[in-house]
Amino acid sequence: MSDHTAIPEVYRCDFEASSWTSDCSLQQYGGSTYWYHSTYTSTSGTGPGYAHGGRYFIYLESDYTITGGNAVLSVNPNLNFNGTSCMVFYYFMYGSTMGTLQVNQTLQNGRAEIIWQRQGNQGYEWKQAYVTLKGLNKNDLMLGCAVVAGFDLRVCYGGRVTIEAVRGPGLYSDIAIDDLYIFNGTCNPSLCSLYSEPSVNCTFNGASCNYSSTGSDSQWQIHGLYSYGIGLPDDHTSGNGSFMYYQNLNGNEGDSATLKSPNFSSPANAHLRFYYHMNGAMTGHFTVWAEDGEGRRLGDVLLQKQGEQGNHWYSFCSAIPSNTEMSLIFKATRGTQGLNHIAIDDVVVDSENCPYGLKDAVCDFGQPDICGYSVNCTECKQELPSFKWRRMLGRTASINTGPNEDYTCKTDQTGYYLYAEASHGSPADSTAVTFPEFSVDSVTKMLSFDYHMFGDDVGSLIVQIYETGSHTKTAVWTKSGSQWNTWIQSCVDLSDYVDKSVQISFIAVRGSGPLGDIAIDNVEMLEQCATTYSISCDFESQCDYKPVISLVECNPSSLIWRRSQPALDGSFPWADHTLQSAYGHYWAVGHYSSRMSVQEGDMTMLVSPVFSLRETDIINFHFAKGDESKLKVGYISASELSPNSRFPNVTEFSDSYTGVKTLWSSVNTIPIWTPVCLMPGQNLSDIVLVFVFECGSFRSGCFAAVDDVSVNTTNKCTAGFTESGCSFDVPGHCQETFSSVGSSNLFGPEFMWYHRRIIGTPYSSPSSASVPGMPSTYPFGGFMYTSSGHGKYRDTATMSLPSFMAAKDSSISFKMYMYGHANLHVTADISSGAQVNFVTYRSAVSGWFDVCLDLYEGEVSQVSFTTARSSDPFSLVAVDEITYNDTSCPKASVNCTFDEDFCGYIKNSDWTLQKRSNSSNGGFHAEAKRLGYSGYFTSLVSPLVTGVSDRSCVQLEYMLGNEFSNNLTVTFMDAEMGRNESWNADISNSGQWKWLNLYSNFKSYYIVVMARIGYYSIIRIDNLKVTPGDCPQIECSSDQLVCGSGDQCYLASGICDGRPDCWDQTDEIGCGSNSVDCDFNKVYLCGYHGQNIRQDYKVDHTRELNPTNNATGAAVSIVYYSFMIGLLKAPVINVTTDSCLTFYTRATNYRSYVSLLRVIRNDTDTLTSLAEFDTSVRNKWLSRSVNIFSGELTLMFEFSPLHITQTSASDGMYIDDVQLTEGYCEKQVCKSTEIYCSVEDVCLSSIVRCNEQNDCINGEDERGCVFSITCDFNDEDLCGYYGNWTRTNRLEGLNSTNNTETDQFLVAGSDHYLYNRTLRSPRHLFYGTSCLSLDVAKVHLHPYSASFLDGV
Repeated sequence: MSDHTAIPEVYRCDFEASSWTSDCSLQQYGGSTYWYHSTYTSTSGTGPGYAHGGRYFIYLESDYTITGGNAVLSVNPNLNFNGTSCMVFYYFMYGSTMGTLQVNQTLQNGRAEIIWQRQGNQGYEWKQAYVTLKGLNKNDLMLGCAVVAGFDLRVCYGGRVTIEAVRGPGLYSDIAIDDLYIFNGTCNPSLCSLYSEPSVNCTFNGASCNYSSTGSDSQWQIHGLYSYGIGLPDDHTSGNGSFMYYQNLNGNEGDSATLKSPNFSSPANAHLRFYYHMNGAMTGHFTVWAEDGEGRRLGDVLLQKQGEQGNHWYSFCSAIPSNTEMSLIFKATRGTQGLNHIAIDDVVVDSENCPYGLKDAVCDFGQPDICGYSVNCTECKQELPSFKWRRMLGRTASINTGPNEDYTCKTDQTGYYLYAEASHGSPADSTAVTFPEFSVDSVTKMLSFDYHMFGDDVGSLIVQIYETGSHTKTAVWTKSGSQWNTWIQSCVDLSDYVDKSVQISFIAVRGSGPLGDIAIDNVEMLEQCATTYSISCDFESQCDYKPVISLVECNPSSLIWRRSQPALDGSFPWADHTLQSAYGHYWAVGHYSSRMSVQEGDMTMLVSPVFSLRETDIINFHFAKGDESKLKVGYISASELSPNSRFPNVTEFSDSYTGVKTLWSSVNTIPIWTPVCLMPGQNLSDIVLVFVFECGSFRSGCFAAVDDVSVNTTNKCTAGFTESGCSFDVPGHCQETFSSVGSSNLFGPEFMWYHRRIIGTPYSSPSSASVPGMPSTYPFGGFMYTSSGHGKYRDTATMSLPSFMAAKDSSISFKMYMYGHANLHVTADISSGAQVNFVTYRSAVSGWFDVCLDLYEGEVSQVSFTTARSSDPFSLVAVDEITYNDTSCPKASVNCTFDEDFCGYIKNSDWTLQKRSNSSNGGFHAEAKRLGYSGYFTSLVSPLVTGVSDRSCVQLEYMLGNEFSNNLTVTFMDAEMGRNESWNADISNSGQWKWLNLYSNFKSYYIVVMARIGYYSIIRIDNLKVTPGDCPQIECSSDQLVCGSGDQCYLASGICDGRPDCWDQTDEIGCGSNSVDCDFNKVYLCGYHGQNIRQDYKVDHTRELNPTNNATGAAVSIVYYSFMIGLLKAPVINVTTDSCLTFYTRATNYRSYVSLLRVIRNDTDTLTSLAEFDTSVRNKWLSRSVNIFSGELTLMFEFSPLHITQTSASDGMYIDDVQLTEGYCEKQVCKSTEIYCSVEDVCLSSIVRCNEQNDCINGEDERGCVFSITCDFNDEDLCGYYGNWTRTNRLEGLNSTNNTETDQFLVAGSDHYLYNRTLRSPRHLFYGTSCLSLDVAKVHLHPYSASFLDGV
């Protein structure tokens, strides 16, 4: 099990690349913050200081979010998993206020569950997690889908696997992950351990793999893991990982250290391979051998090297004893100086033979041991330098001859090649490089190589075949003289030598002088040679491409295509694509700066040599371009060009020119080299390829470049999205092509598909004008869009994907954004004759929707996304996340209970399935929640409703949250005429399920449920159904009744329970007797009624007088607004004896003007004002009394403004605890918990006494108060302290400070509910520094209760 090749790994992400989200098919999704990519965390005391493997990892930075803030990573590798799979990753959770890391899985039912979780501090180390992903397949990881009837429309639900990090209560809560794997099968600890347990196979990326070092002084160390050394290279594995090295700066010559691998059992046909690096002056010795468990060497020394080997990783491979227990020993010995190093990386023991010679690998001269070549020459034995093949890195020493660097378009990333220096030797001297003998097979019989022959004195290059069986030598290829200053690829057919053993030699013959360097690179055997077309060119030579200097369609311009070299002319990009060098060449037009004198609409063309195409040929090239300019590629007949008599390097159009036949175009900003693949799909003879460039409105964006044009006769353009999806994070990744149809738009951008990145993603938006309808944030990075702000009415734009093979019952899904009167037509032509056809138009609400379309088995020649510009100038359509699925879309249904899935409804990502409370059958409902966004719109769009008459009923249950800004709108979109009809749902009595009955007169229509979500609120939908004709009565379960409104069910047990279950409160009607005496705690309100009144359970006079009493109570709120008075009417009463009416009022505290409460007596329509009370005292309960004389009457409380003229005036007051007692009202007799204000004749709560403010007008509530910070709270005045704490001498589980029941103390808190209690001291002026001391005790009556004390 030590061999990693046995691991069934199908996905891995090591987070080393800066573009890790796209490279690993991961998405930052829906969190309050982001995962950050780094080599360390910035906060000490939390987070890792190193990666688990390599250099980089990702982490949640707790400094950038709040407690509970989260970062969510959506895992979407788009690989073919078979059933159950296992996810393995490493996590680092170190910190004193550590939060939570969890893995969530959402399957086809749309419900998410936590399948793995860790909380709290896990120590300063990387730990391994492995999580079984049950029943997971490719489509569960991407998006599950459902069918929409009538249009082959598929809708995808949000199925995904997410890794979520949640910040803890403090800053020491950085959470990191690294090295993510997913492979088929159930998680087996013994299998998962292969990713962490020591092994002889090791990359040394962040771990030693149990290799041990011993030495007299310096030791072997891991570069990048607490040690970085001096002058060390990048690692071999990835360029940014780690490796093992020996460096002894302060020791003596001969000091050494040995590195010993873990003990292992070698396999059959065992071979050892690794890479070593020995660089620096006076480098010492490096020796490698194998030994058994007793320390005895097994066989010969495997490798011995001495001295500096150059700044290069060299490959080593050797056979070792098979089926033997052993360890590997790497010994490094210090040379005479210490500023050098010996390093190793990527140790592997396996059963594969070592590659050797041309039969096993391409020889790019970066690894001489693999090439196995030998060199000889005419005068090799002389002491003077000779004309001889030499291995070279970079440019040769001579000028005006030899290459600048190797032919890097092949596999060699180190830049080595072989060359013969003509400054040495004599004319006609020769040198030969000979490769090991091998047998030519019938498959790989083509010898391919690159050569460079440039200079006035170049001699000859000969390819010679030596047939070992017949001992004959034959020259099979010869080239003489200068061949331009570029690398040229050549190919030789060795069919005559199939099944024969041969040796291949390259012989360079020196010319007459020193300017005759000859070089070769990338020698290999291939199955066939690439066909070279006349237009195929890397532009290191002219290749007969020519700019057009005169145009028929447009006015002449200062723009002109030119063959550019960035190092000389400062053109952009800074390096060509072929050589990735500033000294390479490509064709360019314009400039990235605004220094050119160009105008919008300026145009220029570049044409290729004459060539012909077959129907199956494809054209490839790379390009880059600026913002809002346009690059178009097409062709014309060669007869439409004529030579220019004055300038032979340019051309012009002939009189027969009719225009360019467009194959491809792009208006998007592409600042990097991006590949394009074109399939003309027809036989074309004697044509030229035309590159047309047109400037846009931004002068600084008026540039473009083209490089590496080629024709391929064997391959086809492949749809990359079938393997990895099409995310549009980088334009051109899916080889998408664009075309448009419309009249010339001289005054603005063309109506075309544009690329966009949103601010808030890893990259910012392009610098273009604001686009109406554009989403402000988007979690998935880039996307493609069209806007009616471009082009003219009825212009069309099409985006097409390359052809691909569709399996039976497969589908394609994508995200679609609609705004305004936008439209989208998606088509796919399939070789079987079937066609996919999807049309949508006119969005009821803007937002991203998931769409899925079924495919049919066969070759899909093209998937096209076409949109037409509407007359609405503010419409927009966008497309993103195109994915090929090997399963069909789930079936769709208009009638939906939302118990299993969304039935094919198109939805925003805010909608999820949640279990319905009090559901007897385990049912679910659809729920939209958008925490932290007020006024956000989200929607559900049904499949097409068909098969109904001119009248149909739509019924659904809904529940709105308790946020006033919530609302729900249901719109019917007529599929035939494009008409809309909308209804708003009743928002009264939020928090209860209600039915909505609507009628439609359309024969076919979509149902759009649009919700406006308030701040931290939720909207729920359930049981949507369509019935032809009239709406049936709503169906309630056997234990439920129908409310009087007819749109709501409630439990029969809720009748007269004191709480309204129906929004119209019909379940509480007739549940009590009428009475003037009322505490307003019951819904029936003792028969009181009126206008602008409501029962408020948040306010209660009785409870507020005694805060420790947690009994449920209520008061009546009476308000006025816009001159609509508030009126509370008591039941009719017959007062037989003159009586006193007492009650309590509390004016709200948010108005500065005064309002008036009148107590009015109504005797048979005769109104008499008995008393008036103003609101000059606010936010305090005041006791009121009014004399009531005998008679049959009705009492009314009228609340209205006093001296207020503005129409927007409003105010509120609470009334509670009304009581009628016989006898006249006497002077207020206040309770023991109240104080009396003589001027106002009111009782106030004793809480206001001694609070250092006059609550009574004459200040009598503050008389006799003693204010002191120092207090034992035994005095009733509490030394001037005031607040809502309670004074007592006893509490369960707590005695006073002197353990007696005579000593008083203050208590805050509750045994049932959450309360904030405030205690304020009297004011006191302090001088200098003072010390505050107090006795504090915490009593938690329940294990889940909590409290804290905060002093300000």
